[in-house]
Amino acid sequence: MSDGYEGVQWNISVNTQTDNISIGVNLEGMMYKDWPIARLIRTELTNPELLNVIPQLENPDVIFMTFSRDAWQVASRPEIKEKYIGGKSFSLSELTYENWHSILVEAQECLDQKYDYQRRNTQDVTLIKKDGHHVVRAMPVSPHLTIWSPLLINGSVEESIKNKIAQLNLIYLWMVKRAC
Repeated sequence: MSDGYEGVQWNISVNTQTDNISIGVNLEGMMYKDWPIARLIRTELTNPELLNVIPQLENPDVIFMTFSRDAWQVASRPEIKEKYIGGKSFSLSELTYENWHSILVEAQECLDQKYDYQRRNTQDVTLIKKDGHHVVRAMPVSPHLTIWSPLLINGSVEESIKNKIAQLNLIYLWMVKRAC
């Protein structure tokens, strides 16, 4: 769900295998106007603000950051071994200046420096085939940032969603400020 800030979106995810639900704030590595994800990465590398937002959050240990690498095959994004930038998802309480900086550098490498990071870069990635085989291939890639938290339904679904959005609102405001 977008409210007009190009690139920054609220999202809800339902894992149909586990019935786990999460709500998050999402910023894809897509063009939009001036590549908002490139702007966020650049401003955080210069002057990191996310680490100042985290102490203001309620329960940062149950809010997670996933910076992923999307490989592009026409309009689809196949599954790749190198999906997680930084190697995994992090709870916000795990983030330090050092690992946040390292994640940002790796994310920026997914964008083409020759074009001032305003275009996908090409990297060797390992495609995970449905038959279990892995194939290494050079593909266009881009970074994709999602900060999310599990949604537990306690009573009213609407009230539970509103409470989760309120919990993540400072993250949303930070992302809009840094990306737009």
